[in-house]
Amino acid sequence: MTSKEAVKAKIKDKEERFRHVQLVATKGNVLPPGAYLPVWLRRDIYGMLHGSNIVMSESQGPTQSDMKALEYLRNMSLTGAATIAEWRDVCRAEGILTGDNENTNSQQMKRIRKRLQDEGLIKAGSGKGVWIPCDPEEEAVDYDFNFNFKVH
Repeated sequence: MTSKEAVKAKIKDKEERFRHVQLVATKGNVLPPGAYLPVWLRRDIYGMLHGSNIVMSESQGPTQSDMKALEYLRNMSLTGAATIAEWRDVCRAEGILTGDNENTNSQQMKRIRKRLQDEGLIKAGSGKGVWIPCDPEEEAVDYDFNFNFKVH
């Protein structure tokens, strides 16, 4: 398992990372399509391979900078809806955006917005480019291991 795969699987222990191996077909004239899907296996203490129950997550969650940006958006939302441009200006003034030009800052802000939206921490407001923080009291959606969602 590579270090990037370990981050996606949320495995922090290096020894545990090395216990995982991936099995996937790369070439075969008569293999079924399912053979080309990766299967993760885990070595036990005797070296035997067993199916692993790891789940690869594309989302790595919000960073500390993302959470600071969210805090600024929450403060701005107390006085009314803020546009992404206004939010970006505050983030630039507070040192969250480190780009040396407008285009770089805009790209950094898009990434911050996407991570926060993917985590369900912000949602689109009314109007173009308006983002508002989600209320923690709203319904939360989480997923079980069968990829069915539950609303609670």
